[in-house]
Amino acid sequence: MPFKFKPLQSALLLASLCPLAAQAVVVPIIADTYLDTLVTGKAVTVDISKIGLLNFNLSTLPDGITSSDIAKATLVFYVKSVATGGQVQVSPVTGVWDENTVTKNTAPVIGLVEATSAPISRSNTYFAVDVTSLVMDWVDFSANNNGLALAPVNTTALTIDSKESTTTSHPAYIEIALKGFAGTKGDTGAAGPQGSRGLKGLTGVTGPAGAKGDTGATGVKGDTGATGAQGSRGLTGLTGATGPAGAKGDTGATGPQGPAGVSYVPGTKYVLGDTGPKGGKVYYVDGSGEHGLEAQATDEATALTWTAAVAAASAYNTGSVTGWHLPTKTELELLYEQKTVVGGFADNSYWSATEGSSGYAWYQNFYNGYQDGNLKSGSYRVRAVRAF
Repeated sequence: MPFKFKPLQSALLLASLCPLAAQAVVVPIIADTYLDTLVTGKAVTVDISKIGLLNFNLSTLPDGITSSDIAKATLVFYVKSVATGGQVQVSPVTGVWDENTVTKNTAPVIGLVEATSAPISRSNTYFAVDVTSLVMDWVDFSANNNGLALAPVNTTALTIDSKESTTTSHPAYIEIALKGFAGTKGDTGAAGPQGSRGLKGLTGVTGPAGAKGDTGATGVKGDTGATGAQGSRGLTGLTGATGPAGAKGDTGATGPQGPAGVSYVPGTKYVLGDTGPKGGKVYYVDGSGEHGLEAQATDEATALTWTAAVAAASAYNTGSVTGWHLPTKTELELLYEQKTVVGGFADNSYWSATEGSSGYAWYQNFYNGYQDGNLKSGSYRVRAVRAF
C-alpha cells in the first residue's frame, strides 16, 4: 500500500545492496517556530522575514557515529511563498528553547553565521544549505544541539513549511551522508589515497555517492606500489558521500577509490542537453561547466522491482565504464526538472535509490513531479545516472 513518509515518524536510511556503499540518513525536525511578540510554534509556516528556529533529532543516526563518519550534512527546507527574494543565513542556536513558549522577548542566544543560502526567488520548491560543520559538532557534543536559526539577508521575506503544515507536508529536515566502508586490505595495511568526493549541488542538496569500483581494485595502480593512485576527482555536492575504496597498491592497503574508468578532458565545457563524457544526456552542470550529472539516454526496457532496478542501474555501462547507479531521490528530482532536456521519459513513476525502510523506497512520478514511497516489490521505470 503506498504511503507518505513523515519525518517525525522515522529517519529514512539509504543503504545499497553492496557492502561498500555509503549511507544517507534523513534526520527529522522536532520543533519549528519563528520569533514574534506572540508564540508561533503552532503556525503552519515559519516566517523568515523574521528569525526562524528549527530543531532536529539526531538520535536516529546509527550507534557509534562520530564526526569522522560524516561526509556531508545538508539542511533542506520547502519554500512556501516569496514576498521579496534574497538569501537566508544559517546560525547555531546556543541556548535551550521551546516552540510552545518562545517569543522574540524570550529568544535564546544565536551564534555566528555558519552558512548562507543561494538566492531564493521561487515558491513551492525545495532549497538546501550545507550545514556539515554544525552537524559534526552536534554528533561529537550532543549538548550543543539546540538547533538552527534562519535569518533573512537584508530585505529577504519568505515563508517555509512547518511540521504543522499537514496540507502540503513538507517540513524541513537534515540529510546526513555517512562515509563508505574501507576497501580490501593490502599487504602491509598502509592507507591508500582518498577517493573522489561527491558532487556539489546546485544549492547544497546532498550529492550522489562517489561511483563504486568493481571490487576496489580497478582504480589506477600506483607506480611504486607504496600507495594506491588517487581516483579521478568527482563533483562536490549532491550526496557528498566519500567514494568506495581505491585501487590496491603493491604493498599498501587499498584506500578509497574514485570512479572506475570515469575521466574527462580538462577544460571541456558542457551545457544541459549535451552528450556527456560517457554517452549519457547532461542534465546538471556546476558553475565551472566541466562537471555535472549525465543520465542514461533511454529507460531500461521494462519496469522493474526496486531490487532489480538497483542491480540494472549498477550493471549499465558505456564502453566498459562503470559508475552508473540508480539516482538518489535528490538526483531524481533534478532529473525530473530537466526531463524535456534529456527526453524519452514515460508519464510514469521512476525508482530512486533512497530507502525509507527495509521494505520501502522513494519514487518520483514523472507526470506530476510528486515524490512518495512504496513497497520495493512494486514495479516502476528505471533510468541510470552518473557523475562526471
